[in-house]
Amino acid sequence: MGLLSHDRLTFGPLKPVILRGAPDVDASSVLTSFLCLTLAKPEKISNVKVYLKSTSKTYWPEGLGQKAKQVTHSQVLNTKTLTLLDEKTMLSAGEHRWPFTFIIPNSTIDTIESEYGRVKHTVEAIVTRTGKPLLIPDYRLSKSILILRSYMSDDLLVSNSIRDLSQTFERHLPAGDVSVMVEYSAFSSGDLYNLQFVIQPQQKDCRLESIQVSVTETRRYVVPELGAWRNDSHTFPLQYAYATPLGEADSLCHAYIHDDDMIRVFDTANASSSPPTNGTHGLPLVDTFGYRVAFATPTCQDKFHHSTHYREIGIRHTLSIHVTLSHADPSGIASPPSTPASPSSPMTGPAQLQPPTWPSVVSRLRKGKKQHDANRQLDHIKLDLPLTVFDCRLKEDYSHLPSYFETGLVESPFTTIMPGDQPRHHAFLCPCYHEFCRQMEQTSALLNIPSIPPPDYEHCADRKVK
Repeated sequence: MGLLSHDRLTFGPLKPVILRGAPDVDASSVLTSFLCLTLAKPEKISNVKVYLKSTSKTYWPEGLGQKAKQVTHSQVLNTKTLTLLDEKTMLSAGEHRWPFTFIIPNSTIDTIESEYGRVKHTVEAIVTRTGKPLLIPDYRLSKSILILRSYMSDDLLVSNSIRDLSQTFERHLPAGDVSVMVEYSAFSSGDLYNLQFVIQPQQKDCRLESIQVSVTETRRYVVPELGAWRNDSHTFPLQYAYATPLGEADSLCHAYIHDDDMIRVFDTANASSSPPTNGTHGLPLVDTFGYRVAFATPTCQDKFHHSTHYREIGIRHTLSIHVTLSHADPSGIASPPSTPASPSSPMTGPAQLQPPTWPSVVSRLRKGKKQHDANRQLDHIKLDLPLTVFDCRLKEDYSHLPSYFETGLVESPFTTIMPGDQPRHHAFLCPCYHEFCRQMEQTSALLNIPSIPPPDYEHCADRKVK
């Protein structure tokens, strides 16, 4: 009978709930749906209730408690109850619906799905039938829902002033002046993340050796009543996607920088895989270097999680930027590369009369290059700032991302081919995102909630008012 009850009791579409802003923002969201009971024959029902439950669960393979026998810890965070029917009623055969609405405050903990900790939200319905419980069991149904948190709060949307979400950092080094602009201190996992770099060399023979950008994810699991805690972290290097010059090429930056050289600057792990086209290990700065660089961020398939505000399952992110410049050290004297002996040399013998071989010439050139690089001074800039990472499904809901309906779907994780056979990187649209879009569209259609944005104003202006 318990298995048959699932065929009789169903929920209407449950649309994912999107919380906006930080938990301390005074706002709320709405979860609306209906409960449907289908009866093959008339039955007497005494009570119909719907519950919204929020639970957390952490996993401890090393064990909890004094004897370390407990490997999980669960607790109920919140429970809300709605009574849809509270009197004995004879229901006829057929379909019966009860609409319900839950008000979800912005302080609610959003859904968390990590290896050692989870926060789950479920909607549970119980239809109490009259009679003996053992012979006539109640109808029960439970279904999980998504509660996600986006970036822009209602306060920012209705504010008269536009808040600048960018941060600019300037550093003055002997080799040059460096300016780094972080356009947004937040992104959705799998998205493209943009940074602006402007480097003005102040010395001759200045080189940009490398730029390394990474995100460190720190996870902390705590059970306060048992005095248990666990910390772990992982660093995710951001993959270089492409760079766009800031302003005109002849006025702000190099007229042209080969893409292979740009990749070598941002991907130092592969710096020795192929020889540089400019003949140096770094990028010579003969003029101002000004570029807006896009990076591909880690995805949920890399076990990259979104930031949380829950004490027991705390996930934090830090953005790290490391810029390395070099310039010639005036105190050092580079030794010139050695040259082969001339024919007029007093040294004699068959070995000295033979012309130098190509391996020996390359070896001497490399030796001279190594001695020259040894007389260079390195200047470093390291920036660490807090970062907010949103769920991989929130590609359109935190405002500053472009519409992904305009970019289209991509077949590979990061790259799609644009007209002219030029590779261009787009955001990684994971299966979680596609399923989320399907749920949002399907639920909006069934609940008669418009999911398609209104037409452009220019289209409306073309219409004649009758």
